[in-house]
Amino acid sequence: MWLAGHWRWQEGRYAWIAGRWELPPRGYREWEGPRWETRSGGYIFVEGHWR
Repeated sequence: MWLAGHWRWQEGRYAWIAGRWELPPRGYREWEGPRWETRSGGYIFVEGHWR
């Protein structure tokens, strides 16, 4: 499965995380990509994970 690249806040700056091909772990079939969410008046980064 192709995991798309994304921008991530890392060590005080934005860094590009390149996309890559990856096989899902056993028992997982769907990738929920990383995203920014608004919470408590600010933004937080939510890591991508397998479901």
